[in-house]
Order: sequence, then structure tokens, then C-alpha cells
Amino acid sequence: MRNRSAKSHLQMFKNEYQGGSHVEVFSAQGRDPVSKWRLLGSVKKEYCRDIKGYVYVLEGGSSTTTTRMQFPKNEKASLGLLQPLLVFQIMIPEEARLAIELLILDGAGSRRRVQFSTSLKEVSATPLNARVPLVVTAGGQWLNLCLDLQSLTGKLFHRQVYKSLEGISIGGNCKIRRIFTLKPSPTPSEQKFVEIPRGLVISTDSVLVHTQIIDQTSCESLASSRHHQQQHSTAGGLRPGKHAPSHVAFGTKIDIPAHILRHSLTPSSLSSESLSDKSVSTVGDGISFREGVASGRGLVPRPPLHPPVDPQTMKIQKNR
Repeated sequence: MRNRSAKSHLQMFKNEYQGGSHVEVFSAQGRDPVSKWRLLGSVKKEYCRDIKGYVYVLEGGSSTTTTRMQFPKNEKASLGLLQPLLVFQIMIPEEARLAIELLILDGAGSRRRVQFSTSLKEVSATPLNARVPLVVTAGGQWLNLCLDLQSLTGKLFHRQVYKSLEGISIGGNCKIRRIFTLKPSPTPSEQKFVEIPRGLVISTDSVLVHTQIIDQTSCESLASSRHHQQQHSTAGGLRPGKHAPSHVAFGTKIDIPAHILRHSLTPSSLSSESLSDKSVSTVGDGISFREGVASGRGLVPRPPLHPPVDPQTMKIQKNR
């Protein structure tokens, strides 16, 4: 009995009605809206004229850890939010750093942590942790940022079922007006449209508010885009970078296309010795190579595009 009551007491939203259109998690309005939040760094409340209401401002500079809002304040407590759509009414400055971390409880009773960050470039996941790039479509503008936790849990953790949201942490640079959860749509597998309840809409004529959904589809799009970039950069089996010869053109360093390198390599070039004193030049409409070769290894120079000319007679020499 004692363990049951303690557990019930620590789940902050367990005894609240969650069968309506939404559950409000945070609002910048009111006397002390962050009394149950843990604040770290530069977090302040101010009036925003654009949306004619109060907001909380996080100013973390280049770090997403020194300035943070965490809910609940007590790490031993949990939220117990059941509705699977989590919405942040938020403004993220252009090129600003922001990280949102969520603690999710799945149907098997395991707690899994998901981090969304503007600093990440690709989706990655382990059995208990996942990291997802936060690609903001409307930087510097007010946004209804909707996270489909049901879809994301199944995608990131091998078809696990979302049960509840247990914790929220926001760090970096942003302005926050409100956080709330929503009921899923009739077709949760393809959550392409989110209807914000009338009482939660940012009502202003001077500000355009966008809605962005992050779900399984957006994660797959990020992974597909990343894979396409890798295939494009590694065409021909050579990766760009320090292992690929490069050419400097108009002050910009570019990697030499792999198909040109293949036509310039010979079987005798597969030696363990390294290249030395190599350089690249452009001839006509292509790229040729000039180099001093160590131990017989290297790229074979392209034949001249024009027959050689005798400097004394100024006549074209015939190839013998």
C-alpha cells in the first residue's frame, strides 16, 4: 500500500482528467507558472508584443546545457501524460542552438530518452536512447512544434508502444508561450494535420504562426536525405576528404571526381608506397596529373591534347 501511494503521488498528472481535447503542461501566464519547474541559467519572463502575452525566454548562447527548463523539478517524480501529441508554442531564433529532451515510458515499462537538437545531423538510436535532428522550418517565427510521440516511439525503438510522457527538458535559446498535449488524430499512422484547440491558438493579426510535425515520416525523410548525400559523395567508391585528391579552383578546394581518378590509375599503381610531390592542373576541358612518383607508384599523366611542336622549326612533330 505504501509503495502504491508513493508511486501515485509522484505521477503529477495521473489523477487529472486526460480524456479531453488537450492537457495543458505549461503556460507563461499566471503568477508563478514555473513553480514546479527546475530552472538553470538565464531564464526569464517577459511580455512579448508580437503575440500580446507573456513568454519565458531562454538565452543559452552557444550551449544547450547551461540554460535549461526541466519538468518536473524533482527527478524522482514523473508526469504521467497519456496523450501522444506534444505541442510546444515556441519561437526559435534563426541559427540558434536548442535541445529538447523527453523521457518516455513504453508499453513494456521501460523508460526511453529522446533528444531533439539543432546541432544533430542524423538520426541515431540505441535500445534506450535516441537522438533526432531538430530541423526548424520557420526560424525566428512563432511555431506550433508538434512531436508525435506514438509514431516516434515505434520508429526509434523497434515498434515499441508509447504509454506516457514522464519528463521534459528544454535547453538553449528560445521563447516559450505554452506546452500542451493533444489527442491523436483518427489516422495516427499518418499525422499530417494537427488542429490546435480554439482556446490555445496564438491569436494575432501581425504574426504568422506555423505548425510543424515531427513524426516517423520526418525521421525517415532525414535518414533518406542523409543516405542520398552519402551515396552522392562516395560515388565511385572514393570518399571525399583527406583520402581523396583535391584541386583548388578559383580559391575553393574541391575533390577530384572519382571517375577521373579511375581512368588515371593503372594496375602497377597498387603499391604500398605513398605518393610524393604530386600536383594537379587543368588542361583543356579535363583534369591531368603531374607528379614525382616514389617507387614507381602514382597516377599516370594524361597524354598531351595536341601533338608536340619543334621549337626551332615551329613544325608539328610526327609521333613515331
